[in-house]
Amino acid sequence: MNTDGANSLQLTAEHDSFGWTTEYVSFCKREGNYGYKWRHAYVHIKSSKIAPKLRFIGRVKTGVIALDDITAMGGSCPPSKMCTFDDDDDMCGYTQDSNNAVNWDVKSGEDNDTLYRMPDHTTQSIEGSYLYIGFKETPVGSTQSARIYSPKHSPTSGGCVTFYYHIYNVSTLSLNTYLSTDNGLSDPQWSVTMGQGLLWHGARFTVMSMSLSWQVVFEVNVGSRGYGQVAIDDILISNGVCPDQGYCDFETEDCLWEDVRAPFDSSNKQFYAPNALLQRADVTQDLLKDDMDWVRHIGEDYFGPSRDHTLGSPQGVS
Repeated sequence: MNTDGANSLQLTAEHDSFGWTTEYVSFCKREGNYGYKWRHAYVHIKSSKIAPKLRFIGRVKTGVIALDDITAMGGSCPPSKMCTFDDDDDMCGYTQDSNNAVNWDVKSGEDNDTLYRMPDHTTQSIEGSYLYIGFKETPVGSTQSARIYSPKHSPTSGGCVTFYYHIYNVSTLSLNTYLSTDNGLSDPQWSVTMGQGLLWHGARFTVMSMSLSWQVVFEVNVGSRGYGQVAIDDILISNGVCPDQGYCDFETEDCLWEDVRAPFDSSNKQFYAPNALLQRADVTQDLLKDDMDWVRHIGEDYFGPSRDHTLGSPQGVS
């Protein structure tokens, strides 16, 4: 996907037929500029049809979208290094703390017990799934917490944990990450306490555990009369320490840099009802818009600089 402006690539599959009408369900959606580099993707298709027809839908304002080497086979997709929570009942081996006041769950924007119809980060669609926990007014004077543990990982001299999170709170609520080893919990590796609105944000931290196996721990704490939700998606644990915060040459990724969007207009789609519940917002249509986006660009494109600064090459990315 080498595009400029509004664009998207969507994969849908035939699900059911009603007379002359065929229903197609979306299973994957990609937006943004990926440059001239090919990207590989697995998509797990679920359908009531034995041999459903697949449909790719591309929308391009300026630029090109290309597809190649498409293969369809029975069974589940091969395991991925990234946990996207998009397979059936898939928690990627994450386990709940036995002392949780409320347990984490895998949800999607289609579930009617989430506060908003949030699209996931992986597919940018409400059909995509994420790890979710919600609180609807904890008792006065009490606090609640919930932890979830990743599978165990071998000792490492340097690893990088990258994930995307959504946190919306209207009271005291925090999201913390720890490392768990046989020696107990570490100090917080990364934390956020401020509500981040109804968008996804990226975070990462370096892991060093030379002699002990370790697990990543996600923890949510909520205070008295707490109300809010937290979601986590696209967890990736890779070899090597994380890049220095703020530095990015944009050759292989966007380094968690993100477009800054206009603040959400709380008087328009969101308000407190008498029972303190929030109205559901159409996040996809109302909250993910902006006037223009920064995009990663390769010098061989027909717009932008002819060479990047890092490599001084038309194949370099800026």
